[in-house]
Amino acid sequence: MMTWLFPYALASFYPASYLLGREVGALAWAGPFVAAALLVIGYRVWLFGLKHYTSTGS
Repeated sequence: MMTWLFPYALASFYPASYLLGREVGALAWAGPFVAAALLVIGYRVWLFGLKHYTSTGS
């Protein structure tokens, strides 16, 4: 639900509201910045996992 429904809703609701001439608010324009911040956080978590990974050895 967090990886499919919410991103789909965010990516379709705000552009459709804008195209239909409805008020979208300032939060709609924060989407790209939130996506960039989450990308950086995800990348940092990935690097942390790679640094601390140890195989089973078999």
